[in-house]
Amino acid sequence: MRPPSTSNDVLRAHASSLDSAIVILQVRTQSDNFSGHQELNDLLTARAAVQAELDAITYDVLTLPVEIVAQIFCWTLVLSRLQLKSTSRQEPWRLGQICRLWREIALSTPQLWNTIEIIATPHISYHYDERIRTFLSRAGSLPLAISFTFDDRGDFFTDYTAPMSRSLATIVPYSHAWEEVSLCNMTAASLDTLQLVHHPLPLLKSLGLDFRTRPYEGKLGTAFNDAPLLWKVDLHNFGSQPFALLWAQSTSLNIGACTSSALADTLKWTPALVNLRIGTGVMIHAPLPLLPSLPHLRSLVFPNLLPNPSLQKHFLSHLDVHLRQLKIAVINMAHFPLPLAHPASLEELSVAIKSEVLAGPSLLEDLATSSALRALKIIAERHQSNAATFLLRPLIYRLTHDPEFLPRLESLTIIILEQPASEHLFDRTTLSGMLGARCPSTGGPLRYFELRSRRGLPGLDQQVQKLAEIGTEIILETDPNLAVSVWSTEF
Repeated sequence: MRPPSTSNDVLRAHASSLDSAIVILQVRTQSDNFSGHQELNDLLTARAAVQAELDAITYDVLTLPVEIVAQIFCWTLVLSRLQLKSTSRQEPWRLGQICRLWREIALSTPQLWNTIEIIATPHISYHYDERIRTFLSRAGSLPLAISFTFDDRGDFFTDYTAPMSRSLATIVPYSHAWEEVSLCNMTAASLDTLQLVHHPLPLLKSLGLDFRTRPYEGKLGTAFNDAPLLWKVDLHNFGSQPFALLWAQSTSLNIGACTSSALADTLKWTPALVNLRIGTGVMIHAPLPLLPSLPHLRSLVFPNLLPNPSLQKHFLSHLDVHLRQLKIAVINMAHFPLPLAHPASLEELSVAIKSEVLAGPSLLEDLATSSALRALKIIAERHQSNAATFLLRPLIYRLTHDPEFLPRLESLTIIILEQPASEHLFDRTTLSGMLGARCPSTGGPLRYFELRSRRGLPGLDQQVQKLAEIGTEIILETDPNLAVSVWSTEF
């Protein structure tokens, strides 16, 4: 019997029921007494007819030009270069399991294959190496972004140089196409494999080196000293020896898990540095080392709480530069004011504050001297129940009543990690008053305002809603589980 509807789902359901009936009759044909051969033939004929209808169905997505489908695949599947740590890279293989057309498109789209994550283990199989070679070959002539991590399951006592070197040897023949390379959990000896690179690295722009143990003895090889475009370097868990890198041309440095003296030495090699990020694991020894002059530095990031905030103050106090961007996490406001040599040049400031008691005047003193500030982001964890002690109350008051305070502020983001029983900082009057004073329609420059909290936020009155419709994007978000791990991530 024909199904009552010819929709795709009904056809598939009908085909499935026919398959079941066919299997049952085929089993019964093994009996000498079976006389239903005609019934089986009828079912097979009906199943073929249903399959013909299914094959005739036209899916809109399959009518798109191949170039558009390929671009959609790239937008959906290709991650930000080297941002691979939490997402599997098996999607290009899965596309081939949907249909023949998608498989052909996936195999002929190099952009799906040139961002490669390699997680090697001590017992990695040769089949895995072949899988990586498949990615490399299908990437064609495109530049490669490769993230290589050796997963030793926390065993730091065994020398895994041999399996590391074997896995590294898989990507070495393609080094002429490297654009971004990250090598994590390496031993210095395993990098000897890279000496197989006997030609320049004309495309290499970003290099990351993360060692299992600090290679204090000896120097790394010269594999990366012929990379004319190299400008970004990530270094973690290293000693003070001069790496064979083109330091003089590096403009971006991410550094962590080292001694303060190693940090100072590395900075001496990078006179052209523009962007600097100092992560966790910097061990501070007294006296603090003399820091070099970094005349071109414009962006400085301390993304995590340091065990000893003296490094932050020491660093800032020795920088006679015109910083434009500063991101810093501090334990409490006692570490303010920030000793900036030229606060008037600061355009973007992000501050994460974790403290039992938060007081605002010191922060206001810093901000009052930052007349060029265009973007301000504050993440604060509060434990006090009295909102009057909270640092943001005097800030909001100044923004509402003093037009000369941060006169160029265009973007304001406030994230409050507060306890459920604490008094709410924002009510409708406070929020509307501040936004009304800063919106473009009333002469203010504020075009973006974001407020996120663990507690329910007030709505905007009708007047401010109209102001928002004219020129300011306003985002209010309530999430009881908001940003629990904000102190261990970049903000």
